[in-house]
Amino acid sequence: MRRSKWGIIPLLCLLCSTATAQDEEEGILSSMGFTRHLILSAGGAYHEVLDKSISSTRYQGIGWAASIGTIKKNENHWSEVYLQYSHAPKLTKDLLEPTDPRISSYRAAFDYKQLIRKRLRNERLDFRYGGMLSSNYNWRHADHVANSGYAREFSINLGLAARLSKEIELADHRLAHLSWAAGVPLVGYYARPDYLNNINKIDPGDKPGADFMANGTTKFIGKYLRVNSRLTYDYTLHNGNAIALGYTWDYYNINSDAPVWFAEHTLSLTFMFNY
Repeated sequence: MRRSKWGIIPLLCLLCSTATAQDEEEGILSSMGFTRHLILSAGGAYHEVLDKSISSTRYQGIGWAASIGTIKKNENHWSEVYLQYSHAPKLTKDLLEPTDPRISSYRAAFDYKQLIRKRLRNERLDFRYGGMLSSNYNWRHADHVANSGYAREFSINLGLAARLSKEIELADHRLAHLSWAAGVPLVGYYARPDYLNNINKIDPGDKPGADFMANGTTKFIGKYLRVNSRLTYDYTLHNGNAIALGYTWDYYNINSDAPVWFAEHTLSLTFMFNY
């Protein structure tokens, strides 16, 4: 099963390199002059979490991540939609001690960015800035903790985003780009449930959704902080498609009654299909 899951990566490599967009390097352009790419990505994820509702000790572990998204851009505008899901099944207090209690960590994140270009003197540099709408849902299972075995939090926020890219012309005259993008929220709505016990699942009067949203609040930066940073190196193929290697660091903390700090490190291989 695991072999078949990762077997899709060679297939995506083949499709990305052989699918014909058009002969010109910039690929297919929309009727409005935009270049569009469908993004498919997979890789490894490393979760670190300190959740005071579970323990005062930091848990850490490795897992996997997958994402899908779209990019639409032209000389002056950049629009991006990005959805990522990750799972680290065995977080422990000490990675070298297999007998430590373990928790499972799941996370889904959504980012939508709208950026405009600020022209620089160096024509090989592309700097864009603008706004970001993002949301995050994280849940953890800690069966060994009787009173807080099911912890979760949700957030949606508005903030600022920026992207800096450098164009690199390679020896074969193809183009590559080294890019760094970051986003920080200014205001956010977050929620953590009052009841974290597994026993609530058998209570017929328990309404997890209502309990969850009833504990929500709106806060500015300081009470809720999320930093998303992504470094990518992409290589443009002859058909307008591209292949990229990336590293993403995503961090957030919520200063609620039971504070939580979470960081995710992701190494990914990305396929960008021009359409």
